[in-house]
Amino acid sequence: MSTDNNNTQPTSFKDIDIPKEHWNNESVQKWCKVIGIPEKDILTIRSNELDGFWLIFKYISGNLEKDLKDLGVSLPSSVRIFAKFNPLHTQDFSKKRRYEQTAEIQKKIKESIKITDAIRLFPKDPFTSNTPNSRYNFENNVLNIIEREITNRLAEFIDATKKTKRTVYIHGPQGFGKSYSIYQIISILRNDNNIVFYMPDCGTWSSARNPYFYFSEIMYYSFYLVNDDTFVNDYWRSKPFNESNFENFLDELGQHCNRKQYSLYFFFDQHNGIPENKREVYPFSLIENYLAHEDLWRTSLICVSASSNNFYQFGSSKTWPTFRFNSTFTDQEFQIFSNHFNFKFTESFDETLELIKELTNLIPLEIQEIYDIWCNQQKSTDLKYIINLYKEKREFEICMNNQVFTRDYLTDDSSKKDFARNVILMELGIPSFKMTLINERLMIRRGQIIEATTPLARNILVECWKDELDYKTTKEGIYKLVFNREIAGLTNDVRRGAIEIYIIEEIIRLKEFSFIGFNIIKNNGKLEKSYITFAVHNLQPFYFNGKNVKNCDSSWHQNQIIIPNASNFPEVDFLIWNSNDKHLYAIQVTIKDLSNNWDKYQLLWKKQTGYEETKVLKVWITFEPFFNLKESLVGHYLMYMHNLGHIGNSFLFCQNSQ
Repeated sequence: MSTDNNNTQPTSFKDIDIPKEHWNNESVQKWCKVIGIPEKDILTIRSNELDGFWLIFKYISGNLEKDLKDLGVSLPSSVRIFAKFNPLHTQDFSKKRRYEQTAEIQKKIKESIKITDAIRLFPKDPFTSNTPNSRYNFENNVLNIIEREITNRLAEFIDATKKTKRTVYIHGPQGFGKSYSIYQIISILRNDNNIVFYMPDCGTWSSARNPYFYFSEIMYYSFYLVNDDTFVNDYWRSKPFNESNFENFLDELGQHCNRKQYSLYFFFDQHNGIPENKREVYPFSLIENYLAHEDLWRTSLICVSASSNNFYQFGSSKTWPTFRFNSTFTDQEFQIFSNHFNFKFTESFDETLELIKELTNLIPLEIQEIYDIWCNQQKSTDLKYIINLYKEKREFEICMNNQVFTRDYLTDDSSKKDFARNVILMELGIPSFKMTLINERLMIRRGQIIEATTPLARNILVECWKDELDYKTTKEGIYKLVFNREIAGLTNDVRRGAIEIYIIEEIIRLKEFSFIGFNIIKNNGKLEKSYITFAVHNLQPFYFNGKNVKNCDSSWHQNQIIIPNASNFPEVDFLIWNSNDKHLYAIQVTIKDLSNNWDKYQLLWKKQTGYEETKVLKVWITFEPFFNLKESLVGHYLMYMHNLGHIGNSFLFCQNSQ
């Protein structure tokens, strides 16, 4: 090979040449032709714009051969290219110029550190290039991270734990933002000149061709950022990367840190990326078996993070201090996200928040998914269209996940029955006193309460399981226990919620609402209850999202039961619409007193029907001992549910009522 100088492209090649960092894609193509790579593979290299830096980076990270094959380069060509590099025996880390670029970005951000609209800016860690593409969204090698309450809680937990312990386990559902919060914490620690070892993705470490080299390279970078990289570099300059040298390296590095009185932070993110059969194999076992126990590292803190899934169990989860990372975006954090990315629609922010929250629970990954769809649709201002695209995608994925989970884990009638019971308890909000199996990709345990990760996941799980025989019989049994107060410790709110779901299900099943109760009247200055009955037949169910009445696009020409999907919908649990007499019954299953907002909602619902003659009536379904008559209830309807324990034979659904 000959060149004009070391910074220009080669003018000729030899079979023994090895790519250099400054080679562009054209030089790499010419080199490939010289070493005998077929034209079809050279076309793949051309279309992917692979240059010398990419080849070298993938080689030193141990992934060159695999990544070439993943891009479509044939196996023989991938092997031939890999074989042209010198065997990975020793390394002079100080020649890796990509570190200098990252450190320079870090320096600039540190010098002008500021928070804009609660958005923090942090430099790109070079090892995030090996993580899945969806994990981080860098802009010009800078990561924008929203200030979150849970990040502050996690930072405080880590700081407090380090004073008395040496390990932290961070655990929570996928998509809640663990990696972003960890990234912010390690970046702030680095800004304060702490030595922070940060492995963004343990799965990449596990699949690296030489895991000793990969670990050592991250260690070098950790010391490089505090201008003390000599020890790591000098140790490996003349030694091959094998197990014995690596074990000795860690021992000598620990002694070096103790002499210097260094206190290190180790962060191992996505630990579930290490296959189960490797977690007890060296070097992957060193996290739990070496760093967490050896006296050399007594002043360091080791943090392991993992996402919940049914395939993974952290061996030290019962002994390490654990931080449960299961908080979603707050309303304010979502607003920061919307403002920063100009994520806006024709609806007001409050309406946008309602509709998105009722599908996603404001889980960061779900928000990102909707945002990506929005970007792909040229930032359409039609929120309902964007939401429908999101629902189509997620509904398919959730259904497939449920099928795979059922196939792999619910292998007998007993396990299916236990899981069906958990879905019912999740739907009704009733505590689960047994630690039976849940689908950890779609469900969360908060104490004894099982929740779905999103309302959409909850609805689909219920839909998938509701026709199972065990589901129906088990649910009926739970209803009886609730109504007869045979489940200890249930709050009135939980009982009310279960009864509300039961009543709605029965109305849908019977397709009618038969009212037997009282009208609250005032007679000679005294409040009284006047007996009244009525029935609405041929009811069709209609569901709508959000907490805004304007989001209800019901078909007002037919009798309907109108059910808000939103939790805690204001002033009403569901509605019954009688299209014949234009009566809209707004029904509240409650033990609480009337709020002060009913008059406003009454007018809103009347306007929404589009009929001037519409009469909106409030109906209270309640426990008699908890309800007090008051002046504001005059004109409202009242019915008691003290004998709802007779499933399917309640006076509430008497089909002979007129």
